[in-house]
Amino acid sequence: MQSTNPYAPPPVDVDSLMCRRRAIQVGQQEIHTVTVETSLLRGLQTHVVDAAGNATPVQRGPCRMQVGEREVHQVEVELDAAHRVNVLVDGKRVAEDLFPRMRATIFAIVIVFSLLTSVTIAFAMFLLT
Repeated sequence: MQSTNPYAPPPVDVDSLMCRRRAIQVGQQEIHTVTVETSLLRGLQTHVVDAAGNATPVQRGPCRMQVGEREVHQVEVELDAAHRVNVLVDGKRVAEDLFPRMRATIFAIVIVFSLLTSVTIAFAMFLLT
C-alpha cells in the first residue's frame, strides 16, 4: 500500500446521471474498502483504501489486485459478456451488476445515436436522388 491518495474519491455510494460509485468492504480483521466507479467520461475505475486511509493508485477498466498484509485477499473487478460489472473476492462473487442504470443509459445513448445516424443517412440519400 502507498500513502494516502488525496485524489481518490471518497468511499461512498454515488448515483448521479454521469457517475456511479459503489464501495465494498473486504476483510474481517484487516478491513479494506474497494471503491468501484463508472462514468460516461472516464469509464470504469477501481481503487482500494485500507483502515489507515492509505490508498492504492486508481486502476482503469477490469482489474485484479491483492489487498491486505496479514489477511490477504484477491479482488477482481470483472466486466462480463453482458457488460455487467461484478466484484469477486477470493474467487467468490460478492457483488453483481453494480451499475445497471449506467448500463441502461449507455445502451439508450447507443440506440439514439444509431437512429439519428440512420435517419440522417436516409435523408441524405433522399436529397441526392
